[in-house]
Amino acid sequence: MRCGIRQFLAAAVAGAAFVVALSSTIASGASPGTQTRGDAEAAFQGFFTGGASIRAYNPEAEGAPGVPIEPPLDSARIYPLPDAEFEYCQQGWHVVMLGLFDDPTLYAGGQQELRELLWAATMEFILDGAPLEVERTAIKRFQHPLPEFSEVPFIVVNFGAFLPPGSLTLGTHELRTLGHDPVFGDFDFTVSFTVVAC
Repeated sequence: MRCGIRQFLAAAVAGAAFVVALSSTIASGASPGTQTRGDAEAAFQGFFTGGASIRAYNPEAEGAPGVPIEPPLDSARIYPLPDAEFEYCQQGWHVVMLGLFDDPTLYAGGQQELRELLWAATMEFILDGAPLEVERTAIKRFQHPLPEFSEVPFIVVNFGAFLPPGSLTLGTHELRTLGHDPVFGDFDFTVSFTVVAC
C-alpha cells in the first residue's frame, strides 16, 4: 500500500501538508450568537462537501458551510486544532468538528481500501475533562478548496460533537482531541477557547 496524504481538517486552509486547518461556517440567516441546530448540522454534513465546493468558487458566499478566511465570532463550529485560540458566542448551538481526507489513487486498493481505512479511523473530543458524544458522517467525496487539487478525487469522513444552547459557560474552556488513524497512527492534542456573551 502506498502511503496516503491523509490530512486533518480544521481552522483555515493552509495547503497540502499533513496537517491542514480549515475555517468555520457562517450561520445562515441567524443573528450573531443565535446559530441553530440546523446551522450546526449544515456545518457538520456539508463543510467538506457542498460547502467547500461553493466557497472554492465564491469565497464571499454567505451561508455556505465551508472555509471563510476569518472565523466569525458567531460560528456554529468550534475549532479543535492547536493554535486556534478563538472566541465564540455563548448563545446557540455549536459543533466540535474535525475531518480526515485522503486521495484514493495513492492506495493499491483505490477507493475501497481508502474507505475501509477511513471507516476504521476514530476520534474523541473531551471538553473540560468530560467526554462528548461523537457522531461521524458518511464517507463522501471532498471538493478540495485549493485549485491545484480540484481534480484529485479526495474522500473525507467528518467527526463531530454537538453542544446545545446552555452547554458552554462564559470563560475559557479546554478541548482535548484524541484520534486513531490506521495509516498515520494515534494523535492527541489540546486547545483552549473562550466563550463570551454576544
